[in-house]
Amino acid sequence: MADSLYGAEQARGVWVWLEHDGELLASVSLELLAKGRELADKAGEPLTGFILGHEAGSLAEEALSRGVDEIVLGENPLLKNYTTDLYCAAAAEAVLKHKPNLLLLGATPDGRDLAGRLAVRLRTGLTADCTNMEMKPEDPSLLLSEVTGFGGGIAAIIACLSRSGRPCAPFLSSLHPPPPLKRRSPRQSARPTPSAGRTRPVSPALR
Repeated sequence: MADSLYGAEQARGVWVWLEHDGELLASVSLELLAKGRELADKAGEPLTGFILGHEAGSLAEEALSRGVDEIVLGENPLLKNYTTDLYCAAAAEAVLKHKPNLLLLGATPDGRDLAGRLAVRLRTGLTADCTNMEMKPEDPSLLLSEVTGFGGGIAAIIACLSRSGRPCAPFLSSLHPPPPLKRRSPRQSARPTPSAGRTRPVSPALR
């Protein structure tokens, strides 16, 4: 594929696009922050929450309370509700200014829509509907995405490289949050073995 608008050597940081309803951050975005934190810590880079909206200061405070290191906040009355063209233009402007290494988006209708448009505009790599993402141990700048197919019957590992053979930057991924852990029952059964003793059961009629 063609080289992206900036190189991996210029890129730094893990971003998570935080979807919201104007008042609260979406649960899918909060779950992606955990994955973003893991990847950022492995790379030794900051985790940034990326918010687009209008009068979204309280959302930024919520994101900071969830452990992000930085916030990039794009505010405009026109961004109050999601629209493809406006959000893509605003996101591209922010990405080109700050040059993150990775941008995670939820595999939601809006997340998928924005990821595809943004990847084309930035001339960069995108893996859609990923179930997991890891860094290549010997090269943390190379991100490996896991995508399932055929109803989960196969799993493919995808790496996006530019024409020069270097990792794409920014690398975009629409990611499914991890499935909830199966709860273990706290109940435990016990079958005590009777032992000899001085007490004996009695008939209710004799009490």
